[in-house]
Amino acid sequence: MPDLHRQLGQAREIFGRFLRNWRKANGWVITTPQDWARACPEIIPPGLRVSSGQWANLENAQIKQAQPSTFLQLAALNQALASTNRGRLSDALLKERVASGQPICRPDGSPWGPEDWFACYIGNLQGPSELWPKEGDEQAPLQLGPLKAHYLALVEAHGLRPITALVQLLSCGKDLGTEQQLEIEGALLQDEAIRPETLPALQTLLETWEANLTGAPERSSRRRRK
Repeated sequence: MPDLHRQLGQAREIFGRFLRNWRKANGWVITTPQDWARACPEIIPPGLRVSSGQWANLENAQIKQAQPSTFLQLAALNQALASTNRGRLSDALLKERVASGQPICRPDGSPWGPEDWFACYIGNLQGPSELWPKEGDEQAPLQLGPLKAHYLALVEAHGLRPITALVQLLSCGKDLGTEQQLEIEGALLQDEAIRPETLPALQTLLETWEANLTGAPERSSRRRRK
């Protein structure tokens, strides 16, 4: 039994890395699946929407036992990517990201269904070789220092006040609980301690916020903090 638990744990970690590789290959931030579903409920119904928090937990192997609905949601997203009709999107950046997405397919070209996503999650099926995690490419454990440095660099590059930047950052994490939001605020503004399990959420926030800053109409980087 311990060996089985260890194997399933390793499979979850590999699945998370595979999901991250797929997202990045599509040019997506972690909120893209959720934003697409919200903008086009006729393409991805509300009950089959993958939230950004759920996606982050899957990527970081934080869900010990995923519910069957998880694999139905991933399959619905994948099926939407396999269709030429991806809905009417008014947001130019979201439209570009959705257009760049590619489905995960079986050898015969048909998109993965719920059973395929589940088989991959438990280690019985591998995804496409170009996206499948390779030995030695595991991410190093996250530390606050580099994440905070990244945050401060974005603040400086976009000429933002730290508190304004923090509000923007936290607005990218609508699925975060109040406790995690306060924890991130304390870590970034007051050098307070942060739990290791909160670090992946902070990394996800930074990725999403940076993408929003880059994709939004350019603000004057010459603006000085008052």
